[in-house]
Amino acid sequence: MQKLINILLFVVFTNNLFAQNPCTVVVDTANLVHISCPNGGPIGGAQIIQASYINYSWQNVTSGVLYNGGGGNGGTARNDLDPGLYVITASNPYSWQCADTAYSDTFEI
Repeated sequence: MQKLINILLFVVFTNNLFAQNPCTVVVDTANLVHISCPNGGPIGGAQIIQASYINYSWQNVTSGVLYNGGGGNGGTARNDLDPGLYVITASNPYSWQCADTAYSDTFEI
């Protein structure tokens, strides 16, 4: 019985190690940047923690503005974002195991 319990604990523990999907678009919300500029202009920045895709589009769902291409590190980081709620769309995965398109959780600048 003790051996069975040890095996079950090992399976549960190892499954938790690999629970994070490497194909997801994860935004580094702990390090979002928001600067109030007196003369207006781009005032926010964000970056993606992992880069499993080739292309990234940043959609400001509040204003409807779409930021395609550009940005730092192949589009995984931007420092020209207006205030609002954002969703990032990733396409063209590096791995065949990932879906063709993935989306981030909504986050706010």
